[in-house]
Amino acid sequence: MAKTLIIFRLYDPSYTRGDNYGNKETLSVYLRDDNVLSYSLYGGWQDSGTPFCIGNLQLKETLPSSPKEFKTTAALRLRVATILRTGVGSHYVAKSEILNDIKEKPKTKSVSLKALRELKAQAKELIDLGDSHEKKEGWGMMRVLNAIA
Repeated sequence: MAKTLIIFRLYDPSYTRGDNYGNKETLSVYLRDDNVLSYSLYGGWQDSGTPFCIGNLQLKETLPSSPKEFKTTAALRLRVATILRTGVGSHYVAKSEILNDIKEKPKTKSVSLKALRELKAQAKELIDLGDSHEKKEGWGMMRVLNAIA
């Protein structure tokens, strides 16, 4: 599941009248599970709207795809905002929000030694008493458990 990092509220000043922003669009920046940045561009400033191709912004630079070069989400926000300024249409940033940290560590569960021993005992029982399919499953469990411990 992708994690939303930043939301940019964009507008086009040529359609702006007074305090009303014109031609509103939203660019969302996501960090995918495979550690790659992805982007969604859609109309309006709400959670949903008509999806647009990022190519519509006609950016002169490509948006970053790797989070490795950024130490903070604020640094990524600055870089994306700078790249947005090279585009056309609704590429002016009215507001941006940082929703999550780019370097946040995923939460991991710890497993007790007792639980590992119990799982190994179950795997050994499958190997000793099971049919061919269960034995194969038991050996697979045993390989994983040995790699963990």
